[in-house]
Amino acid sequence: MKLSLIQTEASGRAGYLDILAKAEDDSKVAIENQLEDSDSDHFARLIGYAAEHDARTLIWVAPRFWEYHLKRVAWLNEMMAGKGKIHAVAVRLVPGGDLRPAGSDENTPGYHAEFSRVDKDEPKWAVLKEGALSEARQRYYDFFSELLGDLRRARFTDKGDVRVSNDQAFPSGFAGIDYHVGFWGGSRNPVFSIYLWVAAENPESNKAIFDAMHGQHQPIIESELAGVQWDRKDNQRMSSVWISVPGSIEDSEERLSEIRAWASENTPKFKAVIQPCLEQVIGELQLDGQEATQ
Repeated sequence: MKLSLIQTEASGRAGYLDILAKAEDDSKVAIENQLEDSDSDHFARLIGYAAEHDARTLIWVAPRFWEYHLKRVAWLNEMMAGKGKIHAVAVRLVPGGDLRPAGSDENTPGYHAEFSRVDKDEPKWAVLKEGALSEARQRYYDFFSELLGDLRRARFTDKGDVRVSNDQAFPSGFAGIDYHVGFWGGSRNPVFSIYLWVAAENPESNKAIFDAMHGQHQPIIESELAGVQWDRKDNQRMSSVWISVPGSIEDSEERLSEIRAWASENTPKFKAVIQPCLEQVIGELQLDGQEATQ
């Protein structure tokens, strides 16, 4: 396909589409990419973005795709019956090329990106089947499956599919601003955190939202949430507010059960405290592109 760029981070009520492009026949193309294995959140987002921008071609890019996601892609293509098309495209780094880690010199071996359209079973490196998880990724899957079950019973979310990753995201109702729960800190300072991630397209808006919440609502937030932390991240686009407890996915089953119980109790509480402050701040600031997404 020969594509011309319309916009990156194309905004809309559903959020920000990674790439909005135009095909040779002037029809629009929606491209959504992710850095981890395929998950249902990105699939749903891609469909929402395509509908909002009236894109007839959808391209979903990921390092690997779960077989059940590919079956959904095939089903959707059957339903569109020639009126549109969705492609699953896998990407990996292959030795030999000019791509090198940041800070490395010319003597460091380079890589190039290899893209492959994924049909049901080809290429095999791009397709994940049930039981294909490593031990560590299986631990993430098991932990978050149980946690999401707790949060559904608490009516915090109706999210069903688990993202096989170190964290899970939940929408705030505003584009680029989400709640997360996850394991962070690596081996040196491992923690499990519940946090608000303020990462809208405009960095100035992110800092304005963070500063207003910190300036106006810090006392009430800190009185309701023990140990809350504030991180403005001056040199980055995003900012965050979080609470955490020590913990790693490599901990004992007993400790993981304790972390899950803490997260089940405190995730709904965290949002209940933060969300009214967030809504008030965004309403007062009247920021462009920050209309509610749901």
